[in-house]
Amino acid sequence: MKKTEMRYCPSCDATMPCTKSSPNHILHIILSIVTAGFWLIIYALVALQTSFRSWRCQKCGTRC
Repeated sequence: MKKTEMRYCPSCDATMPCTKSSPNHILHIILSIVTAGFWLIIYALVALQTSFRSWRCQKCGTRC
C-alpha cells in the first residue's frame, strides 16, 4: 500500500504530492493467524524495512 502526502520537494522547489510504501497490515495479520504466528517474523522484517523508506516526489522521484 502507498501513502500519499503533500510535502516540500527540494528538487521541484514546490509542495508536491509525495508517496511512501507501507506493508499491507490486514494481509500480514491474516497470514499470522493462519500460520499460528510464524508469519510474525516475516511481518516484523517487512515492517522494519519499510520504516526506513523515505517519501518520494511523484513528479521527479527525489526524496521529499
